[in-house]
Amino acid sequence: MEMTNDMDMDMADRPPRLLIQISEPELKLLTLWAKFHGRPVTTYAGQILSAQIEANADTVFGLVATTARLEGITEDEVIERWLGDGNDDES
Repeated sequence: MEMTNDMDMDMADRPPRLLIQISEPELKLLTLWAKFHGRPVTTYAGQILSAQIEANADTVFGLVATTARLEGITEDEVIERWLGDGNDDES
């Protein structure tokens, strides 16, 4: 099995990246939390975000279902619209 590092990875093989903003006090708390667990801040932030997304998956799908019902369209149509609009920072 051949091992590669990030420099050797094709852009299509890399996981998506997000640019987020948090307050200075939140960054300090996150840094303390990450240091306690012996992790880099960005790695720990990613783990926290991933865990929250997973924990709230049922809520997210409930919101999709509610929107579909209110707009008289299918859940698949809502998902396609929300994921396909290319406008991540707006509703």
